Amino acid sequence: GLGDFLVHYAIALGLHTTTLILVKGSLVAHGSKLMLDKRDFGYSFPCDGLGRGDTCDISAWVTFYLAVFWMLNTIG
Repeated sequence: GLGDFLVHYAIALGLHTTTLILVKGSLVAHGSKLMLDKRDFGYSFPCDGLGRGDTCDISAWVTFYLAVFWMLNTIG
């Protein structure tokens, strides 16, 4: 019935979101210059900045955290 459909839809959404976060993190986060010298700037700047490619990306650890968050939401 409708309840089964909603449960299957919620699980599929969680699995797809987790997969997309992990794929995006594996393809993009390793190429970002964000974490190489972030400690020199005091950890307060979320973006690479205009002089370094103008990308506001997240690190691989944040991507992993987001994926775990979505996976736990899917299981719960």
